[in-house]
Amino acid sequence: MAHPGLRTLRATIAVLLGAAHAVGCQAPAPAAAPAPVAVQADRLGDPRAKMDRVVVRRFRLRIELPDPTGWRPRKERSRFLLLDHADTGSSLALRTWLEYDRMTARTCEQNARLFRELPRGGEPLLRERRAIAGFDAEVMVAVEPGEVTRGHVTAFGAKGRMCLAFAFSTEARGPLRRQVVEDRLAMLDERTLTRLAPVSGEDDVAREDDLR
Repeated sequence: MAHPGLRTLRATIAVLLGAAHAVGCQAPAPAAAPAPVAVQADRLGDPRAKMDRVVVRRFRLRIELPDPTGWRPRKERSRFLLLDHADTGSSLALRTWLEYDRMTARTCEQNARLFRELPRGGEPLLRERRAIAGFDAEVMVAVEPGEVTRGHVTAFGAKGRMCLAFAFSTEARGPLRRQVVEDRLAMLDERTLTRLAPVSGEDDVAREDDLR
């Protein structure tokens, strides 16, 4: 006759083995779905990006920039206002000036390119003539596909003897690089270049100095 304590031990072992068998027969729990990866909105291409107005006093122009805190003036002596947005590999060159004769958009472009190298070429997405800040301007939006996709928006305009030059360039890498570049070009064309305007009496709050 088995000792009562041994019977109790055997019963306990049987219960444990039965429980283990039941667990082993169960289907494995499905793996938890991975959490969605948050995609960070591009700081220059997002239509919800914060826009801020800056007055460029030396050219008497008002310009609106997406992600204004990301832009920095380039430390370079130049006839142009030169701004860099380091986080996105973007840059902006802007200038107005007075010539000795009546000008056209084409002759203003020719003279602007004598002052400094400005973007040109690429696959055209848009080419049109329109009024920019009172200037009769020729606007070009283009993309250069590649492992590093680049794009630019340029505008050269004339108003009597006055000339305007605007050149934005940007670049992006990765599988969505073309879309990223095109979104930035659209923002800078539609919400910066198109809204470029002469200064008014109300434009004394934000200044070019605020970007420094």
